[in-house]
Amino acid sequence: MRSHLMRRVPELSRDRLSSKRSMRQGKSRAEGTPMPTFDVIDPGWSYSQRYTFSPAVRKGNLLFISGLTATDERGTLVGTGDIVAQTRQIFEKMKAILDAVGGSFDDIVKTVDYIVTTEGYTGTADVRREYFRHGFPAATGVVVKELLRPDALIEIEAIAVLEDTH
Repeated sequence: MRSHLMRRVPELSRDRLSSKRSMRQGKSRAEGTPMPTFDVIDPGWSYSQRYTFSPAVRKGNLLFISGLTATDERGTLVGTGDIVAQTRQIFEKMKAILDAVGGSFDDIVKTVDYIVTTEGYTGTADVRREYFRHGFPAATGVVVKELLRPDALIEIEAIAVLEDTH
């Protein structure tokens, strides 16, 4: 079932890409063989149209959620100075993406947190417990000097394995 929140990325022929980019496990694709396609998942966030990346992409039953910061529907940062509030906003955005594909937090198998401070970071665990109620995914936390969005204290990306391939 196709949703209005997904769009199909057109197939690309090998002649439009360098042979280096069309290599898979050391073997090049046959001339004229279409490259894989994926669905772009955008829950309708108007501000995402100005970026050169998708909020999420789905390939088969895999869902890759781009790094999300704590912005509202207008792209304005929420919870300035509060890593726990920012984490909650990020998980609400993640929920919108999961809802768009019929998934849930039970489908997430991996998260990566990029944080600019460890101050208050332990409080984000309580937020994770609110959303991951049936077990926790594999996770990595990385302390970075800064994030692209000014005043963002945390950015989270995720990978989910969905039940079907639509």
